[in-house]
Formats: sequence, structure tokens, C-alpha cells
Amino acid sequence: MTKYIRQLLFILLITFVPSLLQAQEAKSEKEQWTLQECLDYAHENNIQVKRLGLNVESAESNLKQSEMARLPNANGSFSHSFNLGGNIDPLTNSFVSTSTQGQNFGISSNLTLFNGSILKNTIAQRDLQLSLAETNIDQATENLDFSILSAYLQILLNKEQLKVVEQQSELTLKNYEQSQKLVKAGVIPAGDLLDIEAQMARDQLNIVNAENRVANAYLSLAQSLDYYKPIEVLTPDIPLPTSSELVNRNIDDIYNNALQNRPAIKIAELNTQIAEKTLAIAEGARLPSVFLNTGFNTRYSSYELPPILIRDPYGKQLVNNSGMGVSLFVSVPIFNRYQIKNGINQAQLNMKNQQFGRQAEANNIRRDIEQAYLDAKGAAKQYEVAQKNVEALKQSLNYAEKRYELGAVNTLDVFTAQNSLTSAELQLQSAKYEYFFRLKILDFYEGKGITLE
Repeated sequence: MTKYIRQLLFILLITFVPSLLQAQEAKSEKEQWTLQECLDYAHENNIQVKRLGLNVESAESNLKQSEMARLPNANGSFSHSFNLGGNIDPLTNSFVSTSTQGQNFGISSNLTLFNGSILKNTIAQRDLQLSLAETNIDQATENLDFSILSAYLQILLNKEQLKVVEQQSELTLKNYEQSQKLVKAGVIPAGDLLDIEAQMARDQLNIVNAENRVANAYLSLAQSLDYYKPIEVLTPDIPLPTSSELVNRNIDDIYNNALQNRPAIKIAELNTQIAEKTLAIAEGARLPSVFLNTGFNTRYSSYELPPILIRDPYGKQLVNNSGMGVSLFVSVPIFNRYQIKNGINQAQLNMKNQQFGRQAEANNIRRDIEQAYLDAKGAAKQYEVAQKNVEALKQSLNYAEKRYELGAVNTLDVFTAQNSLTSAELQLQSAKYEYFFRLKILDFYEGKGITLE
């Protein structure tokens, strides 16, 4: 059996070592990225952020258009007519029976003097809509940052857990080599090697599963970045969890800071202000509108007058037939099938809805902060307990191994202690990164940004 195992291990080494070396070489060729480099790349290349940038340009165009609406407009007109048979001469208004040609030239302009402050409120509303479009980019960037931070830390956690199961595999292999010596010495039965071989197989399965989790975490990061070339994230110094870190953090202070700086709150406030302007525009429709109109026109006719009368030449006709006028136009809404009233009611409902939305967003942030604080506190305690558990299980495993070498316990006792230690070490790493992630959320709400420092 021992000879068979040796031959099997030799075959495995020949088969897998070259591929492992190739994988290691490929790994060394991967680009190495820090968290900040990931964030910078995403900010510059994320498609959603770029599309939101187009919304900003559209909002800028709408604002400019509403501002230009305060200026008078100007429109020119020209017409050329050709008449056969009986018609009216446009210059003399007399009936003629010959063919004639005529031209009309005109230019007109109108200016809004007052329209219930609709124009003023529209400009203010579109200015707010521009701010909203810009803040939507901040919100999308913030969500993107959290997604990248989560994926980045998940990679670090999964890599740490991969190390744990790899160390367990190395320990099992060491036990296997030691057990071979004990079998030769007659201390333990040869059948114990079969239990160790089964444990070695379980260790390899755990390694494969851990490697898959690392690969999935990298895929999640790649999807957040929209970057699918192989990269290797750099591992920073992650501080060990401690409950004392949370002592000086006040939830109310963090919450008040978030209300002043978080894009989600700004978006809710801007939506409320936009709704207020929408209501002001709807109410302005009840007031009269006053417009100033002015125009200039001239004309020409080719009809030939009798010899006793002389038709002016083309240019002189245009001069002599020119005229202009100015008028004041007032529009007073009297009855419009309750459209204005219903518009006001809808605007009032929308404004109340946005006010509720702002309060709901503030409540969500409060819940997020309290949950992050509670999770960080719980993770710190879990880490402290897990750390003590790991130390105790290490001693237990060491004791079991020594008794195993003496033949006092079987392999099952050793593997039970070994698997318990591995489970505790995995829990230790999970608590460590859970604590750090929640701490970063609190940092972010405090206005410190997203960093691994």
C-alpha cells in the first residue's frame, strides 16, 4: 500500500507541478492594482457614469433654452405671388384683369412681459434639474465605490481563507509522512493511513472550493470595473478588529454629517425643490399673460398703371409701401375645463410625495449607520472570541498529535481537532473583514471617503 501511495504521489507531482508553475508564471504577469487604482479606473470608464454625464449636458441645454426665452424673438417672412386673370392689386386694392406678380416682405418680434412668473420659475426649476443631474453622478459613483470596495475586500478575505485550507492540507501531508514512520515502527496500524488519505482528498476539495471563491470574487470585481484582463489586487495592512475603535464614534454625529454630505439626501432635497417650482409654475397659469408684439412689412406689385398714373420702380415701392406696428397682447385665463386647478392639485401631491421621500431617505441612512455600527461591534467581539478559540484549538491539536504519536488516540481524533481549528481560523478571517468593511461604511458616512487606510 505504501509503495502504491508513493507511485500515486509521484504521478500527481509529474502531472500537476508543470501546470502549477505555468499558473504561477501567468500570475506574475498579472497587473497589480490597489483599491485606489480600481476606483480611479471605474470613475473614468464606467458606462453608467458616462451616460449620466449626458444627462448633465442635456440639463445644461434645457437651462440655457429657458434663460433665452426671456429675450425677444425675431422672424422674417417673404412671399412671391403670380396671379392670372382677374384679381385685386395689393397696392391700390382695385380690380385688375391682367396677370400680375407681387411680393411681400416682413419681420416680426414678440416679447413676454409677464406670464405669472412661469418663465422665472421654469429657469429656477431647470437650474435645480441641472444640479440633480450632477448629483446623480455622485450617487452612481458612490454606489460604484461601495461595489468595488466590497468585491476588493471579498477577494482579500477569500485569499486569506484559501491560505488557511492550504495550510491545513500541508498539515495533513505532514501528518501522513509522520504516520508512515509510526506504521513502520508499529506504533499505529497501517489502516490509519487510509483515514489520512481520505482527509487529504477532503483538503484538496476544500482548496478547489476556496480557489473558486477567489475566482468568483475576482469576477465580481471585474464586472464592477468592466475590465476583464487578469489583475492581482494588492493586499494592504488590515488593522485587527478592536471594540475600542468604536468608542469615540457617535452615531448622531455620523448621521448629521451624512445628512449634510450624502448624495442620496441631496437628491431627495433637490427633488423636493423641483416639485416646489413645479407647483409655482402650475399656480402661475392662473394669472394673466402680457406680450409685446412688433412688426415691419413692405410689398411690391408688378401691375402696370394707366399712362396717367406712374408705377414706382421696385426699390421705391419697397420704401414707400413699408410700415410697422406695435401691439400689446393680454391673455386672461377664464375657464379651461379645470386643467389649471387639476395641474395645481397634482403638483401639490407630488411635492408632498417628494417631502416624504426625503424623510424616508434620511431614515434609510440612519438605519444603515446604526446597522453598520452594530455589525462592526459584533464583528469585533466575534474576532476576539474567535482569536481565543483559535489559540485554544491550536493547543488542542498539538496535544492530540502528541497523543497520536504515542498511539493513545486514533486519526479521527486528530482530524476532528484539525478541522475544528480550520473552521475557527476561517471564522476569524470572516470576522476580521466583516469588521473592516463595516468600519469603512462608517468612515464613508463621516465624510472620510473610501480608502483602505
